[in-house]
Amino acid sequence: MDILDDIKSNVLDIEEFNFYNEFQLLTSILLSWQKKSLDRKLTDKARSEIDSAIKSLTSINLYVLSMQQRERGYNIQLNRFREAKLLADAKLKELQYETKKLRE
Repeated sequence: MDILDDIKSNVLDIEEFNFYNEFQLLTSILLSWQKKSLDRKLTDKARSEIDSAIKSLTSINLYVLSMQQRERGYNIQLNRFREAKLLADAKLKELQYETKKLRE
């Protein structure tokens, strides 16, 4: 892995930390609202909306985690292909050089 891969990885880590911080904040707010809704007289619609928001947020989180996992798998495969290509290119240049020497 070269320095550019490390930088890209760190940027992704920062973006993920930001997502998790925002997600945690929203989760805390929704759970607080849900707890308060049990203590107060809210309409069934209001309680249902809070519950729907919590379920939606959970689904969003699962989707994001899935996409992050896919991206990591993709990046691993891409790095393997790049490394194999670089090795193949180096071997090709070596063979071309040896072929040229034999022809001389």
